[in-house]
Amino acid sequence: MIVTLAVFVCYQIYRFALSHSVLMILLTLFDVVVIFLTWLEYGQQRSRRQTESPRTSGGSERECTAWLYRVQRRR
Repeated sequence: MIVTLAVFVCYQIYRFALSHSVLMILLTLFDVVVIFLTWLEYGQQRSRRQTESPRTSGGSERECTAWLYRVQRRR
């Protein structure tokens, strides 16, 4: 999603250079905010997964299986 929005931002900047539309700048700023929020959420999810995983704390195979079961039940 981040890459797709980044491509749109580049295109919007190009279109702004041609049209000088204020609406295009507002749309571009909105996309940049969405990219930033997505990046923050990705970082939080990644750190949460690393702290939840028994594999990172040297857990047994049984703990790993129980953790995987809990994660799959959430979906």
